[in-house]
Amino acid sequence: MRSLWLLFLLCNPAFCTLSDSTVWEVRTAGTDTNGGGFVTGSSGTDMSQFNNKNAASCTQCQSATVNISTTDAVTNGTTTITSATANFSSAIVGNIIYVTGGTGSITAAWYQVTTFTNATTILVDRSTGLTTGTGATMNIGGALATVNQAVTNMTSASPGMTAYVKGGTAYTRTTTMTLAQTALKFIGYTTTRGDNGQATITTATNNTSLFTYAGTSEIQFQNFIFSSTAGTPGSGFINTNASYTMSLSFINCQFTGLANGITAPSGSGVEFYPLYLQNCYLNANTTGITIASGTNSFVITDSTQFAANTNGINSSSGTNFFVLRNSIFYNQSSRGVLITSANATVIVQNSAFVGNTSDGLGMTSGSTATVQVSVINTIFDSNGGYGINFATAPFLPFLEFNAPRNNTSGSYNNVASTNDISITASPFVSPSGNNFALNNTASAGAALRGAGFPGTLQAGGSGTIDVGPIQHTAAAGAGQSGYPILQ
Repeated sequence: MRSLWLLFLLCNPAFCTLSDSTVWEVRTAGTDTNGGGFVTGSSGTDMSQFNNKNAASCTQCQSATVNISTTDAVTNGTTTITSATANFSSAIVGNIIYVTGGTGSITAAWYQVTTFTNATTILVDRSTGLTTGTGATMNIGGALATVNQAVTNMTSASPGMTAYVKGGTAYTRTTTMTLAQTALKFIGYTTTRGDNGQATITTATNNTSLFTYAGTSEIQFQNFIFSSTAGTPGSGFINTNASYTMSLSFINCQFTGLANGITAPSGSGVEFYPLYLQNCYLNANTTGITIASGTNSFVITDSTQFAANTNGINSSSGTNFFVLRNSIFYNQSSRGVLITSANATVIVQNSAFVGNTSDGLGMTSGSTATVQVSVINTIFDSNGGYGINFATAPFLPFLEFNAPRNNTSGSYNNVASTNDISITASPFVSPSGNNFALNNTASAGAALRGAGFPGTLQAGGSGTIDVGPIQHTAAAGAGQSGYPILQ
């Protein structure tokens, strides 16, 4: 109910009736007044996946002869648009068109074509507001030019929309974009939609974060690089508004050169519920993730790597629940994960804390009476402090089948692990080369292959799980080996 009421308050009449199946296209070679979108499942042809709008003699457009953009559009205050020079065809149905200008009263906006009537007449999803005027500009086809315009169109309309963002040239920001809608998805690509190529959103402006929030949000970003080259960088994603809860997901994304990749600053009371990272890379930021407020739930999984930050994760306040699975914390200048908030549940599974200047995983101040920790199948190698360091013993610890080695201060402080596996050399192929697959060296990577917990299930069969974040490929005919992350 809260989300529906918020949608009612935020919805702009210029966009509200666009279908939630609308898919937007963004390209740096596009224009922010192009049609820019298409409704998935419509009977027409998507004209948005081109640099330019349709026009006579155009290139990089869907058509130069049919469904061309015109400057003689007329409507009578209904959903009907006519144009003597448009040469409409049935392929236009489902396309989003941009209509503006004219001599009458018009609401400049993007409209969905719902019906093809004839070569000079179409119907759109709502009245354009143009009464007796003529000469409106109607742009058909072509991509939008900026992520910000896509955000504006999606934020003002129905929840559930998707924007495809073509990579190549970076999308450069000088101000922070605001997300104020539910259920939005942004997908980067480089050549063809679905190729998992990454698009870059960046800024060179001091103290400028890329995104912030002004609404209860359920937002997913897939295949992006978020970066800053500013001397004083801002964050990738920041929220200081205590009124909202964010469900925020990142898949195949990179955060680099930022003050924080993702942050809820002190005093904001913001809640990330959940914050989900899958196969992401957070490197060379001041901190990968900083949480200083609210009640937050984190799932960080599938070879997500934190490298060369000050701290990979810094949880200084709030009530936080962490699941770190198949994750890598390498070469932080301080700690892999630092927890100083008194209320935390930390579950670490099949991960690696390697070469961090201080502790791998540490809670070094505050009460740990309400901290619950579970660490299994995880490698702590060559950290400058402890592998795991707790100021006092945590509540209900469970640590088993881990592999500590060569940690300067020792393996553990104020916590103990059972059934640990002894290794005498680095178990990885090449940490400095970002290859954290297990090597096959005796008393090193070979000792961790198939040695993890649980092995035999209570019901349903048995298998083998490696200790560490990346599972080795089983020999042909040997059956399943661990989780489906292979290198």
